[in-house]
Amino acid sequence: MSEDGRVSFLPGPVPVHPEVARAFAGPAISHRSAPFHALMAQVRRRLCDLVGLPNVQLLVGSGTLANDAVGAQLSLLPGRGLVLSNGEFGERLIEQAGRFGLSFTPVRSEWGEPLPLDEAARIADSTASTDAPIEWIWAVHCETSTGVLNDLPRLTDLARERGAKLCVDAISSVGNAPVDLSGAWLATATSGKGLAAYPGLGLVFHREAVERSPRLPRYLDLGLWAREGGVPFTASSNLLAALGRALEICGADGGRRARLAADLRPRIERLGFSCLAPVETAAPWVLTLVPPDGTSAFVLGERLEEAGFLLSYRSGYLVRRNWLQVCWMGEHAPATLDALLDRLAAACDGHCVL
Repeated sequence: MSEDGRVSFLPGPVPVHPEVARAFAGPAISHRSAPFHALMAQVRRRLCDLVGLPNVQLLVGSGTLANDAVGAQLSLLPGRGLVLSNGEFGERLIEQAGRFGLSFTPVRSEWGEPLPLDEAARIADSTASTDAPIEWIWAVHCETSTGVLNDLPRLTDLARERGAKLCVDAISSVGNAPVDLSGAWLATATSGKGLAAYPGLGLVFHREAVERSPRLPRYLDLGLWAREGGVPFTASSNLLAALGRALEICGADGGRRARLAADLRPRIERLGFSCLAPVETAAPWVLTLVPPDGTSAFVLGERLEEAGFLLSYRSGYLVRRNWLQVCWMGEHAPATLDALLDRLAAACDGHCVL
C-alpha cells in the first residue's frame, strides 16, 4: 500500500515491505566508507546468486540506464546483431540500439505474440557463412507492455548454438519468478520491480570481466564500474540498504509471487475482460487487459484510481490500444486481490463507455 493509503498494482513503483521502508529511512552514509562497501559486496553477491551470473554493477538510475549500458558495451563489438521485439520494450531496445549506431537487424512479431525466434534463427543461419555473421542478440524476457513471458531457455539456446552473445532485458522478470540468466553475456534488472525495493538502481549483470574503454561515456563504462569495485561515483546508501533488505526478505521467494498472481487471470476474465497474452506464454504477474466491448480502459483506470486502486493505464501505448494493466509485483497481501476484483466489478457496472 502506498503512503496515501492507495493500493498499487502498477509495474513500478511497487509496494514495499515495512522493513524495506525502514532500511531506506536510515541515515545516509558515505559511498566511500567501509560499511557502504561491505553492504555493496553483500548485495552484489546476493544478486549474482539470484540469477546465476558472476558479476553485477549497480548504476544509480532506471532500467533504461541499465539498457543504455548494455548498448554501450555492444558498441565496442565489431559485428552485427539482432534485436528482437514483440512489444513496447522490445521497440525501445531497437531505438536504443539505433541511438548507439549499432549494426543490427530488427526482428519483430505482433504485440501479444511470442518473440520471433524461428525468424531470428533463419536470419542468423543465413548470415553464418558471410562476412557479417550475427554476433549478438538482444531481447526482452518479460515484455511488460503485453504481459508475454518470452522463452528464455530457447532464446539462450538460439544464441549459444550460433556462438552469439546474448543480452537480456530481465527488468520485469527478475524477482517475480526464478530466472536463470547464466546463459546471457549481459542482462539487466532494476531495484523497483520484482525485487520489491525502491526505484533508482539499474542493475547490469555480466558473465565476463569487462575492461575500461575510453570510447564510452564514463557513466556507461562497465569496465570503470568493475575496476572501482562497483562504486566509481556517488551512490545512495539508502537505496542500497533498501535493496539489501528486500533481498533478505524476498530473495528466496522461489516463485511464490508468480503462484499468487496466477489466481488473478481466471477471476478477472470472469468479469468480462480478455487477457492479451495467451496463458501458455503469459507472465502471471503482468496482466494486460482488453476491456469488454464499448468500455474505456482510461475511464475505468480513472475510476479505480479514485477508489484507491492504482493500475497502469496512462502510458501512450496503453491509451492508443484501449488497454490497462494489473501488475502483481512487490509486497502485496492476498486480500488486496479480493478488494481489487470487487472494485473492478463495480467500476465495470458503472458503464465506463468509450
